[in-house]
Amino acid sequence: MKKIWLLLLILAHTALLLTPLKANESANGVPYQTFAEDYKRRMIPTQDAYIPYNTYTSFLGYTLNGPEDILLKGDYMYIADTGNKRILKVEKNLTSVEEIGLGILKRPTGVYVDDNLSVYVADFEASLVYVFDALGTLIQTIEKPTAPMFGQNTPYRPYKIDGDVGGNLYIVSEGSYQGIIQLDHVGNFLGFFGANPVKVDLRAVIFKMILSDDVVNNFIKITPQTMSNIAIDPQNRVYTVTRGTNGNSIKRLNISGINRLPRNLNDSAFSNAIAIGPIGNIYTVSDDGFIREYDQEGNLLFMFGGKDSRTYQRGLFNTPVGIVVDDQYNLYVLDRAKNELQVFMPTAFSNIVHEAVDLYQKGFYLDSKAPWEEVLSVNAMFDLAYKGIGHAYYKAEMYEEALDAYALAGYKQGYSDAYWEIRNAWLMDHLSWIFIGAMVAYSVFMVYKFTFAEQVATKWAVYQRKIYKVKLFYDLAFLKHMLKKPLDGFQEIKRYDRIGILSATVLYGVLFLERLFAIFYEGGAFNTHELATFSLANEFIAFMGPIVLFIIANYLVCAVSNGEGRFKDVYKATIFALAPLMLFWPIVVIISRYLTLNEAFIYEASMSILILWSSILMFFMIKDIHNYGVLETIKIILITAFTIVMMVVGFTLLTGLANQLWNFIIEITREVILRG
Repeated sequence: MKKIWLLLLILAHTALLLTPLKANESANGVPYQTFAEDYKRRMIPTQDAYIPYNTYTSFLGYTLNGPEDILLKGDYMYIADTGNKRILKVEKNLTSVEEIGLGILKRPTGVYVDDNLSVYVADFEASLVYVFDALGTLIQTIEKPTAPMFGQNTPYRPYKIDGDVGGNLYIVSEGSYQGIIQLDHVGNFLGFFGANPVKVDLRAVIFKMILSDDVVNNFIKITPQTMSNIAIDPQNRVYTVTRGTNGNSIKRLNISGINRLPRNLNDSAFSNAIAIGPIGNIYTVSDDGFIREYDQEGNLLFMFGGKDSRTYQRGLFNTPVGIVVDDQYNLYVLDRAKNELQVFMPTAFSNIVHEAVDLYQKGFYLDSKAPWEEVLSVNAMFDLAYKGIGHAYYKAEMYEEALDAYALAGYKQGYSDAYWEIRNAWLMDHLSWIFIGAMVAYSVFMVYKFTFAEQVATKWAVYQRKIYKVKLFYDLAFLKHMLKKPLDGFQEIKRYDRIGILSATVLYGVLFLERLFAIFYEGGAFNTHELATFSLANEFIAFMGPIVLFIIANYLVCAVSNGEGRFKDVYKATIFALAPLMLFWPIVVIISRYLTLNEAFIYEASMSILILWSSILMFFMIKDIHNYGVLETIKIILITAFTIVMMVVGFTLLTGLANQLWNFIIEITREVILRG
């Protein structure tokens, strides 16, 4: 079963990863494609999750003009019809429409309705929050807070507004860098909430280094970015989106204002609005026209939509600024530039996903297994489904099956946990036999030590002399000598030509084979290689290329810096400087198969020691082969690194020029042939 899933993944990855990420029309006529995120953070085309259902530019004769915000409350939609300076209260079945705030509002950009059906409107131009009762009568205006803590110079330009179940208001104000303005139910200032961290770019750092503090303070403003929009779920969790931050634009703030979502979400730097779905799913819409749906953990479930290039196609957007979702997962998206409201309906596929996600998020892993399997039956690339099925198997104590599912999902922690259970069960069953085997082995060793050791050693010495008569084996045995006396080893390579070119080349081949061994055999809790897209040629270039570049660059640099080493000395000595890695890397890889993430320090410490050991040998290799002092060796290493970078840049430029020249020659040839 595992092989079948793996084969499906390989075929699907090969075919689907070539699909460009843009709003192509899908097969059923929907003017966009829908994407899902795999565990490598790549966007994979998937079945349509939502389809455009209807578009509204007016409601019973009330035409929209530059709408900025929308809210669903019961059977009504409340739309901030900004250009017409009003709030439209529209019954969802379109049987009635009411105007609120006409003649009072100047530029309403945000709307919120509490449980008493009081309508709160953020008026950007008036710098006020208006409160209307359920009948549309103005009952209160909330002005700029006068509390000393708010600050006299703090701007108050309400842009978006929302409230929690306790009656507290949360106002996004333009220029309010301290965070969201929090007021109680009567408008008293409670404090600022959830400010974004200050982002210091390289330009500011450089200016602060070279200019005085007065100049920097006058010309460089280092302030946090203000939020773009806000949403609050029934559990009083505050969600915000902030334009201009990639990977960290969506936040779920706890009561202390700390973000509880991952900081590396697959988001947009131009998100305009955010909404929370019936199962806590997060929806955003951004300037690029894409709607993104995440689960509560921040996994991107779907991304669809796209930019409308003035064709006024249903399903695409020009300037989407508002989004809400009802309890049937229908999406309502406002487009300010197109003056319209678009409604999207969920498909059968997304309904299955929502059912599975709902059960999964509630911890009903066993119950979620069936809908997850239904998802995989139509889309084997939906990685979150493998994770959900893995949880179901793990809950049912079917750890082998959970291990396979977690491997397909790329979920390292789950793989590690399942393997820990499997290993623990195996040890419990075999620990007594392991103990008996260890005692027997120790007894055999002691008998051997006192009875046969001398005879075996004598016979081994005879066989060793015969083996070492072959030059290749004799040279390969030099690895052992390098570990004991590395400095003498480099001198023997340089002065006595101790190692042959063929032997060194064989060792380079062995090192590459060890790399392949690590790729295919490393423990699943540590293996980050993508086997479905593995390419032997690419791997050879990626692994051996830097070694070859180092050998060439080091020789060239040392040749003009009074280095004594010949090219063949550098070639041979480099691979022997990597002796620790070559000899012990396979052992670490084998051990990694029996470790969980709880023992990751063993794997990481072992690899760090091997790399550090080899690096030290590499340092002394350069020093001894070229006969440099310590400081001169350090300088040569830095120059060699710079030379490698220049070689890569030069190769890239030459390759680009060669491709252009080749294309030019082909075009000229075609032109000559066509013209006869």
